[in-house]
Order: sequence, then structure tokens, then C-alpha cells
Amino acid sequence: MNGIDVSEHQGDFDFTPYKDGFVIIRGGYGIRNADQWAERNTAKCDALGIPWGIYWYSYALNVQTAKLEAERCLRFLNGRKPRLGVWFDMEDADGYKQTNGFPSNETITAMCKTFCAAMEATGNRTGVYANLDWFENRIGDTGYDRWIAAWGANDGEHYPDLSGKCIFHQYRGEPLDLDIMHVPLSYFGEREEQSPSPTDPDGKDGMLVSIPAMAQEVLDGKWGNGEERKQKLGAWFYDLVQGEVNRILGVTK
Repeated sequence: MNGIDVSEHQGDFDFTPYKDGFVIIRGGYGIRNADQWAERNTAKCDALGIPWGIYWYSYALNVQTAKLEAERCLRFLNGRKPRLGVWFDMEDADGYKQTNGFPSNETITAMCKTFCAAMEATGNRTGVYANLDWFENRIGDTGYDRWIAAWGANDGEHYPDLSGKCIFHQYRGEPLDLDIMHVPLSYFGEREEQSPSPTDPDGKDGMLVSIPAMAQEVLDGKWGNGEERKQKLGAWFYDLVQGEVNRILGVTK
């Protein structure tokens, strides 16, 4: 099964051409930052019925920070359990680790275990993303699934052949990350019932609704109150919809 992985760098991405595949979505990075398009990307995938997972880019230099990153990721998930799991992105794409004191191999391995253990403890399937060199020379045996980046000539061909060595193989990096799944989709279990999403409040169809229409549904009591409403709408949609509700009611801050 073929798929892609995306982040806010792809902007307002059209997933329609990839509806027969899978998507791994960046949830965020470090201890504070959620990806600006993560909530919208998960909602789009749900609307199209695309199985998705989450990855979290790590800036950790020690186990304590890796634990904080796991806690931030879990706050982002807010109880959701992505079918394709939650992946700890261990690399140094922008040179931060090199500049600030590169962790030892033992520390890198321990950080991976710490993050994945936190995901596992909350019922999430989990694993580590890194390039082939890191898995061969920096990351020891974590006991968790692997998603390996190995682009070969970056020409779209699936080589080197990593079947049997990882769950996902990212085989191209430019202009869009392309991946192949080396296990059947059933490896991840049956699709769990999704909580009603901001694109589909009744969980019945994939049609996008407008913010004013959603605001009216809030006023009609379809989205609950307080924390229940925040959880159903998600952080990004909650701010937009609640703002429209306040406008309709003439409430000003």
C-alpha cells in the first residue's frame, strides 16, 4: 500500500488523489508546537476515509525532554488513537542537535524508548522514524516498530528493498514524501469508530460544513457545552466556531 507523509509545509493540501492510500501527518514538534495544519489534515483524511497516523518531530537532547515531547503529543491527540500509530521522528534535519550537543547513541535510544512507551501506555500503536544510517549507527534496539527513510536515487523507486526490516519505508523525499507500507493494513487492526469530527458532526458523511452552519449547530445544542464541545470540535475549529457563536450572540471579549 502506498502513501505519503505531510506537514504544514504542504499548506492547504488536497488529499483526494491519495484517497486509496494512507497518510502520516505531522502532529507537531518539540515540547510546545503543534503543526499548524495537523487538525485540518486529520479532518480531511477522515472525510475521505483515508487511514492516517501521526509523527512528532523531536528536538530532545535528553530523556527528560523526550518525555515532555510525549506529553505534548498526547495533549495534541486529546484521546484520539490514530489507526496507523504515533511515530517519534528522530533526526537532525536543521542541525539543532549538532549545534546544541549531540546526544550519545545510548541517549538517543533511550529517548526513543521513552516517547514510545508513553504512547504505548495510552493504547497507541507506536514506533520510531529515522533514516537508515541512524538506525544502523545511532539507534539501538528499541523494541518498537520502525519507519525508515531511505531514498536511494530519490527517483521514486522502492530501493533499497527494506521489506521485513520496517513497517513503512519513505522512499522519496522531494518534492513530496512518498512511503510504502510493508505490512497489510490489517496489521493495525480494524478501523475504530471515529469521534464526530468538525467536518461531520453526526458522523454520517464526509461533507464539509461552513463555520456559520457549525455555529448554528452549537446554538442548537448539537455539540455539547464546555469541555465536551472543545473535545468534539478540536482546538482549531473550536476557536473559529466559538468566535462565530459569540458574534451571533453579540458577545464581545
